[in-house]
Amino acid sequence: MASRTFLFMTHAGDPGGAEFKMLALCKALAPSTHVLLLQHGRLENLLAAQGTPCVVAPLDASTGAVRRADGVGSLVRAAPGSLRLVKRIAREARPHDVVVCFSQKAFVLASLAKPVMRRPIVWFMNDILSRDHFSPLLIKLLITLSRYSADRVAVVSEESLREWLRAGGRRDGISVVHSGIDLDEVNRQVADPARIAAYRHEYAPDGAPLIGMFGRVSSWKGQDIFLRAMAQIPGARGVIAGGALFDEQAYERDLRALAHELGVGDRVTFAGHVDDPMTLMAACDVVAHCSTAPEPSGRVIVEAMFAGTPVIGSDAGGVREFILPEETGLLTPMKDVEALVAAIHRYLEEPDWARQVATQARERAYENYSSRATVAGFERAVAGLAGYSRSA
Repeated sequence: MASRTFLFMTHAGDPGGAEFKMLALCKALAPSTHVLLLQHGRLENLLAAQGTPCVVAPLDASTGAVRRADGVGSLVRAAPGSLRLVKRIAREARPHDVVVCFSQKAFVLASLAKPVMRRPIVWFMNDILSRDHFSPLLIKLLITLSRYSADRVAVVSEESLREWLRAGGRRDGISVVHSGIDLDEVNRQVADPARIAAYRHEYAPDGAPLIGMFGRVSSWKGQDIFLRAMAQIPGARGVIAGGALFDEQAYERDLRALAHELGVGDRVTFAGHVDDPMTLMAACDVVAHCSTAPEPSGRVIVEAMFAGTPVIGSDAGGVREFILPEETGLLTPMKDVEALVAAIHRYLEEPDWARQVATQARERAYENYSSRATVAGFERAVAGLAGYSRSA
C-alpha cells in the first residue's frame, strides 16, 4: 500500500465507467485517497458510503457545457471560468503527493494548475481518442497537454492505446489498466436469489425470455438498435437499465416514442438507473451491448460476465478484448439489427451452450477483471513517481 496520498479528480457528478474505476481504487487504497469532484451528484453519496473524503468545486457553467465534439468557440468561452478553478485545484492538491485525473476536463484543469500546485499528474484516459468521440481540436489539445503535464498516462484498453498512438500520443510513461469490478460488489449483487427472482417477476411476469441492455442512455450506446431487435423477437421481453446523462434527455424521449412506434412499448421497460445492475443482469436470459461507435472498454460486458449471463457485444473497440467469440460471448457488427436478433435467438434456442459460454465468461472475469487487477495496474502506473513509494 502506498505511503503517500493521492488526490483523485473527475468532472462528473454521476458515475460512469471511469468513476466506478475511481471508486474501486479509493476503496482499495484507503486511507491514501481524497477526491475532488467538479459537479454535485450521486458520486458524493457513493464516496461517503465507502468512507472516502470528498470535496466539490463546481465547474463554471461555460466550462461544464464544453462537449467532446466542440470546436474552438466553446473552448474560448470556457477559458475564464476554467482559470478561476485553477487556484482551488492547486490548493486542494498541495496536501497530497500525486494528482490522478479520471476525466478529460479534470486533466485539462489539473494541467493548468500544475505550475502552481507542483505535483505529478497521472491521467487515466478512459476513452478512445478518435474522431468517433472527440473533435480534432480537442484531440490535438489533449495530446499536446499530455506531453507537457502528464507524468504518466494510463489508458483503459489495448484499443485505446492503439488510437492514442495513432493520434500522435507519447509512447513513454504509458500503460494499459483495465477497469476491474469490485468482487465485494459482485458477491453482494449476484448472490441474492430473492432479489434476482423479484427482478425477473417485475420485468417478465409471464415467464417470457428477458433480454437486458445496460448503461447510460446515449445516442451512441445504441438503445435504438436494441428496440429494433426486440421488435423482431415477439416472444421476449426487454429491459433498458440506465438513465440519460450529459444532456441526452431528448434522446431518451425519442427512444420511448420509437418503442411505441415499433409496437414494443408494452414489452420493453425503461427501468432508469438501478443500484444493483448485476442483480438485474442475473435475472436476464441475455445481455445485449449495442454501441454504435467503438467502446474504449465495456464495463457492462464485464458485469454481465460476472453475473453469469450470456452476453452479446458490438464488434469494435475494447469490447473485443473481453469477449472471445463462441467461448465467452458473441460479437455482432455495429448497427446490425439482424445480426443482433440472430445472436439473441441462438442463445435462447441453445440453452445448454449458452450456460457453458456464461460459465466460461465468469471464470475469465474472475481471473482477469477484478478490481484487484486494476489496483495492481494503478500501482505499476504510479511506481517511481517523485514523492511516491510503495511499502514493502
